[in-house]
Amino acid sequence: MNCRATPTSRHTSKSRLLSPWQASLYNGKGYYDFTGHSNIFRICPKSDGLFAIGQAEYSHRGIHYYIGGSLHTQPDVKPTAWTYAEHALTPNLTLIAAYGHAFGSDNLCENFCALGGKYALKRAELGLFSDYTQVLGIDEWATELICSLQLTNYLTVKPVFHIITTNSSTNCVGMLRVDISI
Repeated sequence: MNCRATPTSRHTSKSRLLSPWQASLYNGKGYYDFTGHSNIFRICPKSDGLFAIGQAEYSHRGIHYYIGGSLHTQPDVKPTAWTYAEHALTPNLTLIAAYGHAFGSDNLCENFCALGGKYALKRAELGLFSDYTQVLGIDEWATELICSLQLTNYLTVKPVFHIITTNSSTNCVGMLRVDISI
């Protein structure tokens, strides 16, 4: 189970609910590859289950607060919850702090904490986010190099590079997120 929640970015100067609720729905199995009939983009609720993520956001006096959770339709996958805050130190530099928890006593990973920051440019953001958790009692440190490039008012591309160190072994993972606003 992945305990990490990666921050999204919103900016406002007034106290208000930024987005009442953001939600995502995923196929219940995320380990498929691109070969044969095992496609990571498939949605098969009957055989794979469904994985849902939701998040609420609030802003007050320049600090953005987020709270979210996830649910899975298969009973062996426990629900998770997280919270994090973004505080603007300058108009371009933001500090981020996060905590996450997976419910249940048989989780691979129960708690997660992180600290990071991001720097805003005209139509881009660059960030560094580092976190710690224990997976089956083994320390895991992960660092994410985050980039967010707003291509249009409706399209944002977010390449991310993860460096994960577990039990003296370091691995790297690249990812590309695409946000489409409607």
